[in-house]
Amino acid sequence: MKQFLICDDQPEHALWLKKLLAAAIRATGESYIVKVLKTSAELYLDLESYQDYDAIFLDIEMPKFTGFQIAEELNSHFPGMLIVFVSAHDELVFESFLYQLVFFLRKSRLKEELPAIVEKILTLSEKRRAACLSFKSGGKYYKIAHSDIYYLESRRNQVHLFTNKDEYALYSTLGKLYKQLPKPIFLKSHGSFIVNVGHIKIISANTLILTNGSSIPLSRTNRRPLLESLQQLSIESNF
Repeated sequence: MKQFLICDDQPEHALWLKKLLAAAIRATGESYIVKVLKTSAELYLDLESYQDYDAIFLDIEMPKFTGFQIAEELNSHFPGMLIVFVSAHDELVFESFLYQLVFFLRKSRLKEELPAIVEKILTLSEKRRAACLSFKSGGKYYKIAHSDIYYLESRRNQVHLFTNKDEYALYSTLGKLYKQLPKPIFLKSHGSFIVNVGHIKIISANTLILTNGSSIPLSRTNRRPLLESLQQLSIESNF
């Protein structure tokens, strides 16, 4: 299910874009949901509980906060979010290049340009999803890049996921999450731990020290597979 969000303060423009967007997505054979919001306040409130959109369409000329100002916030707090700027002012395309992961859609050419942009979004979205772990924690939805995950630890009925700065508690099992993570980048170091081998700095007899200083246990059973994975990744990185 593909999910898109439109933020535009002019209802007639938003509904017209929604209609064209729905048609473009249907043409690809994908199922979809398109949500329409009118203000930046509604957008931020929505994103507090859900961030798993394939793309967000932002009208640039909006009261209080422009689409560019909203994009700056999105780039900061939700890195990796695909953004499509929508504007009647073609000259703003150059300013749009200052932001990450963006497309520029001209209101005067919506019908002609939207199908190609949707195709690109779907392709990028699939790649992005494949390189991220999506989950719910504390009533909010998160999407964390695999490269940002340092390790996961099972504690009773929860799994705690650690990045360089943050910790998230997930109601899941280590085994279920292990199946979702790519091997050999993620391997078990212990019955209760999964580690991103790319963040290993030091390996001792029964402990791993990660690049952020974290220390996690290493069992005898998992030591050899982990060392073989590190060796393989080292070889591949040299090609």
